[in-house]
Amino acid sequence: REPLYCEIIDDFIIRWYIPKEKVNSQEVLQIKGALGCDSSENIGKDFTTFTLVSIKDMSVVATFRCNNSNTMAIARFIVKFLLKYTGVVFIPERQNTGIAITDFVIEELQKRNINPYTRIYNDVVQNRNEDRYKDISIYNYTEIPANIRGMFGYRTGGAASGTSRNLLYKQVMFKALELIATRVYDRTLITELVNLTTRGGRIDHSNGKHDDQVISLLLACYLIFFGKNLYLYGID
Repeated sequence: REPLYCEIIDDFIIRWYIPKEKVNSQEVLQIKGALGCDSSENIGKDFTTFTLVSIKDMSVVATFRCNNSNTMAIARFIVKFLLKYTGVVFIPERQNTGIAITDFVIEELQKRNINPYTRIYNDVVQNRNEDRYKDISIYNYTEIPANIRGMFGYRTGGAASGTSRNLLYKQVMFKALELIATRVYDRTLITELVNLTTRGGRIDHSNGKHDDQVISLLLACYLIFFGKNLYLYGID
């Protein structure tokens, strides 16, 4: 269906699937949501996308896509979004420009004395009970060293850490579609889903098509299905 409201922030358009009058209500400003993000180089080819999923009923609340912009402008835009919607957890794909965006978001949260460990998906929270992580204090966030910053975000090539593209496209996608097929709403997202195919033995987008919006949806769903210690993100 068409968005119920299109909001323009810093020349970027957010497509909302809730009524305009609710977007700035306390209910939505404090919404518990997962914000999946798939980034690109933003030079007219692949898209940078995000999909906001409500943790309450897993409905798609809002989407965004852009393929021609300044990466840092998008990073600033995401920071504004996270500051406005205080119950949203950011889960970016940690690849290419996603690394720069994630590092920028971490620094901007630190400047405002907001704990990045509680607003951005990270391995420290995810694997808190494992020996490698249990001695890392998530409450000491004013200086996060490079090796720890590398634990923020979802690595689609990181099968060893329990995250991978295959996990998204197999377990996460099929589980999600069983539950939320009637609550996906977004036309672009649906088009990308129905145009998926298999290439080289794996699920992928068809030639000339995209799957960027799908990835952002699946990242959000991954947090809901497979996220651990969610109470540290403020999620019941």
